[in-house]
Amino acid sequence: MYKLTLVNEDNLQLEFNEIGGAYNITNITGLSPAKATINTNQAALIDGAIFNSSKVQMRTINMAFTIENEAESNRLNVYQVIRPKKPITVLYQSTRLDVKIEGYVESINVSHFDKKQKATVAIICPSPYWQSALEVINEMTAIIDAFYFPFSSEGGKNLLTMPYYQSSGTSSGLTYAVNDDGSVTIDGTNTGSAQAFVLLSKSSSGFYLSKGIYKLIGGVDAQKRVVVSYQGAGGVVTLAASSGNVVTFAITDELEAKPLQVEITSAAGAVYDNETVYPMIMYATYESSDWQAVDYGEIVFGEYTEITSAIVSNLGGIEAGLTFVLYAYDTVVNPKIFNYLTNEYIGLNFTMQEGDQITITTGTGNKTATLFRNGATTNIFNYVLPDSTWLQLPATGGVYIYTVESGLLSDLEITVKHYDLYEGV
Repeated sequence: MYKLTLVNEDNLQLEFNEIGGAYNITNITGLSPAKATINTNQAALIDGAIFNSSKVQMRTINMAFTIENEAESNRLNVYQVIRPKKPITVLYQSTRLDVKIEGYVESINVSHFDKKQKATVAIICPSPYWQSALEVINEMTAIIDAFYFPFSSEGGKNLLTMPYYQSSGTSSGLTYAVNDDGSVTIDGTNTGSAQAFVLLSKSSSGFYLSKGIYKLIGGVDAQKRVVVSYQGAGGVVTLAASSGNVVTFAITDELEAKPLQVEITSAAGAVYDNETVYPMIMYATYESSDWQAVDYGEIVFGEYTEITSAIVSNLGGIEAGLTFVLYAYDTVVNPKIFNYLTNEYIGLNFTMQEGDQITITTGTGNKTATLFRNGATTNIFNYVLPDSTWLQLPATGGVYIYTVESGLLSDLEITVKHYDLYEGV
């Protein structure tokens, strides 16, 4: 069961499908994903065509509904809310969705002389996507308070814990021994198939990481890796794999509830010459990726860093524009906001004073940069750095960080806002 509401620019509204209500929908189209236009080019001597581009067309919602008694009074109310050429918002609510879409009334017709009056309305929606009724808000704040950093039970930056579920043994020609500091010494040649061994967690069921951004190290090369994975609907999903490099990965709201496995993996034929592997998972806020023993013993409350972050989920599965609201508690110079995973950024050549608020929007057809200072709003679009990218929220979600050229990160607070977009309802 669903509920649909039309709201006009004066906030007058009609509610449909309520028990005992004045208006009941008999038919509606335009709730499914909008039609796409596929542009192609014909080429001589090539079968079919060559894809050129594609776009989703605007959406048309056609509604038919009955007007219940008192018919005349309710009909006049329809005319007050649904007015040709005027904007209107369509709200759709079900057990799983609470979304809206903006449109304009193309036509409204009523059958005055039917025994039960019926009305039809056509609504043109220039943007084809439904969006979440409520704006999604994430905060980005500087991590400078020493007690802000979570830390492992041993207190070090290496989040792996001892003892490991597997310690020492022999498998497919490889001999491995777990050392007291959490490193693993391996010798021999893998004579079997590609395999994973040495489960780096206290329990066979794995372990959990809280929502945040992490780094993984410890792999030797493409044949001898350290891997973080979890059990997905279709099997094991690799979240991160170190092949001699530092790999950054994010734990989202969804992954926070999933048990993770950390393993040293070996490809068939991989050769270890009495090598010691140094696996580590650490918070990405640590600038240094130098390995640290698991049982470090000393409590580390925090490490100051110039990295701040916000993990933004996208429940709609469609790339969406973002709104960044920057508020300065003191002077900060030339703030930049980065997509942490792609290193793209949007930045300003601008000095923010105490109390300044800058709003940047990146939506399609809605790219702006404005300053609110001393009660007045000013367009500062020309202060956007020329190499900037108008950052979008990817379909799978994104991770964002910010920096400043001078000033304290703690003097700048950034709020990231967006609406989840949906193809249909």
